[in-house]
Amino acid sequence: MTRTWLSIGLICSLAVISVLSGVWVNSRCGKMMNELEDILTLAEEDRTDEAVRAARQLEEEWEDFRRPASVIVNNSKLGELDRGYAGIEYALEAEHHELAQLITELIHMTQLLRDGETPGLYTVL
Repeated sequence: MTRTWLSIGLICSLAVISVLSGVWVNSRCGKMMNELEDILTLAEEDRTDEAVRAARQLEEEWEDFRRPASVIVNNSKLGELDRGYAGIEYALEAEHHELAQLITELIHMTQLLRDGETPGLYTVL
């Protein structure tokens, strides 16, 4: 009987950890998507210096997110996003003509990551 209760406790604790990690990924991705939209707005308003500062801050936030997220999320999902977040600052400084496309693509990829980690019956079990 003790083994049964230990097994049930272990399964329940793994389910709770799965739900909490999914919520954490969702909240961090949502915050980064909002910051990407803010950077795009700043760039469209020709406030490049503020956009570069925001891009640096976002890149640092991405690095803080990436390390623990690589334990939770499949690392192949993070690789493409890693290159994109690293390139925002350089695209802003060079006044790259495809900046809006780069940021929009990052928003969509971050949305896909967030949707893929949304806690649900399939992802938890």
